[in-house]
Amino acid sequence: MTAVRLKQRLRGGANSAWFPYLLVAPLVLILWGYVVQPMLATFVESVSEDGTANYTQFFTSSGVARTSLLTSLVISAASVLLCGVVGVAMAFLLKRFSFAGRRLIEAFILVPAALPPLIGAVSFQMLYSDIGILPRALQKLFGTEQPVLAFDGIAGVLVVHTFTMYPFFYLAASAALAGMDPSIEEAAYNLGAGRVRVWRTVLLPMLTPALVSASLLVFMTSLASYTAPLLFGVDQTMTMQIYINRTNGDLPMASTYAAVLGLVSIAFLLIMRWYEGRRSYMSQSKGISAQRREIANPVGRWLAPVASVLATIVLLAPVATIALVALSADGSWTTEVIPPSTQWRTSLRS
Repeated sequence: MTAVRLKQRLRGGANSAWFPYLLVAPLVLILWGYVVQPMLATFVESVSEDGTANYTQFFTSSGVARTSLLTSLVISAASVLLCGVVGVAMAFLLKRFSFAGRRLIEAFILVPAALPPLIGAVSFQMLYSDIGILPRALQKLFGTEQPVLAFDGIAGVLVVHTFTMYPFFYLAASAALAGMDPSIEEAAYNLGAGRVRVWRTVLLPMLTPALVSASLLVFMTSLASYTAPLLFGVDQTMTMQIYINRTNGDLPMASTYAAVLGLVSIAFLLIMRWYEGRRSYMSQSKGISAQRREIANPVGRWLAPVASVLATIVLLAPVATIALVALSADGSWTTEVIPPSTQWRTSLRS
């Protein structure tokens, strides 16, 4: 009788009561094995020796622990802000306007996202740090004693994060702008609203779901960033302290840092979900998607291709720097702006 019932249930297929549980079971196993269980193991390790003493030391002391947490939060929040400005501005420019050089930028705008974290951090260090190509070129050009516009410390980390993570905002905002009904924006202009008010009351609310998802990705990625703080000398961050304590053999304290880092990430996730869920951002209109407009301003039409070329150079500079470093001979690139040509040709032939 049991076999007959089992056959009947199996014949039901997707309409059976057990089918949703069958689909959810692999997801539950994956979440348990790769998310929940590692987090529980980390928390258990953090309280394995002295109980909550590590957490008490972390939250009550005013030394490295609190400074590292504050520095990581500042870097992550600033990365979200800078990436949001760059990504949304690029998305709005490329999706709303048609100008000479637009296709060129669209072809290379996602290049920084293709760089692995370590390679991206190294390339930006070779470009913009005090040993980088651009600061030393400006130093030679202006005849100064120190490199000009050299990024170091937190500023260097923010430069790396901005140019490698803005594609999160660009992709999310581009998709939202492509499906946005232009009649809503036109109605706001017809009612007398200015550009600032339209941005504040129409465009940004409609972009909120996309901005929230991109903010989560950038914040989590920035919070877990390790190579950029390492190369730019920012050692008082959560990830650096996890590595330092782990290297020194203090695994419980390293686990404490990791657990606090996880709690901060979860708290930010809940805050963003609460912010997004306060209201509905769905449009009830059924208009067509927005069309690109030509730039009417003569100065804008002249500046657009120039800006397109400059943006393309900036986007491709990290890749070109990595290729330059790879082809230069070992030990030949010291104080020169670029590797000596003879050594570079020798390396190329070899």
